[in-house]
Amino acid sequence: MSNEGSQQRTIVIARSCKRQGLDIETIMAITQLYREDIEAL
Repeated sequence: MSNEGSQQRTIVIARSCKRQGLDIETIMAITQLYREDIEAL
């Protein structure tokens, strides 16, 4: 899988976690994304 494809998958996972009501800290731990990136989803 390309790096870009991997990043897209990570964003999809983060968006799903956020939709499920997981807190930002947990999503950050799971995805290794920055807080700003998660809040922007």
